[in-house]
Amino acid sequence: MTSFYNDLKELRQGQKIELSEVANRTKINIQYLEALEKGDFSFLPLVYVRLFLRAYAVEIGADKDDILNQLEIHLENSGEGTLPKNQPATEEAGPAKFRLVDEDDEIDEDHEIRESTPFQMRASLVKVAVLLIVVFFAVYIVRRIVTEAPVPAEGEITVAEEVKAAEGRITDRFLLANYNPDRRVDELLLPAPFSLTLSSRSAIWYEYIMDGSNPVSGTVPPGDEIVLEFESFISIRIEKSSEVQLKLNDASVSLDSLPNPTDVFYRVGMGQLTVISYTPR
Repeated sequence: MTSFYNDLKELRQGQKIELSEVANRTKINIQYLEALEKGDFSFLPLVYVRLFLRAYAVEIGADKDDILNQLEIHLENSGEGTLPKNQPATEEAGPAKFRLVDEDDEIDEDHEIRESTPFQMRASLVKVAVLLIVVFFAVYIVRRIVTEAPVPAEGEITVAEEVKAAEGRITDRFLLANYNPDRRVDELLLPAPFSLTLSSRSAIWYEYIMDGSNPVSGTVPPGDEIVLEFESFISIRIEKSSEVQLKLNDASVSLDSLPNPTDVFYRVGMGQLTVISYTPR
């Protein structure tokens, strides 16, 4: 049996549609389309892969819903799909795990101390004393750093926020492991030229893709805004929807005022606005 992406390629070729034509009409990078036809879905986060595959299917006349369903089946079989609901979070999807000391450990440690020689006990006490000195010194240094750290001026982006923006920490895997998505689709017909404006009363991390470009992330300072001009498609992910105002051209996008991540997608050709809000599990 051939894979569904091979069938898509054969369907496109059977209709004598060049891949460059699909790229021109959808504004999707032709390298991404080539990857789709090869079954390589690792070039971007899955949320964007689904959008690109949907647009590709529409252009070659395939059933987009059936194709997206085939994608989900393929991802589940290959282990790249959504995480099972009862699967524990891994180190990539959440905080590191700490080993708990059980009663047996404590008993064994006490037993070792009782059987230690006086010299070994003195050596152990010295190690404990040195450890306590190191801990007190570390606490003193941390307090000095916290006390003397300059308070950022209004509108100034802190180093932590810059690091967060650079890492792009809100990934598909993180969302799938920790949140439930709530999708809303609306019709929104807008005249050209097209633009998206994001503003916030507090510093907020974002990541966007437009017209098939690579993901770009950053931080909007409090009271500031970013304006993104696009031609056919734009998607943006923000770390929270509270204290945020989002506009497409001059039309305000309705967002749930929650301290959780939100995805917003808009495609010009379809006049379709999709908003995905995430709530903790």
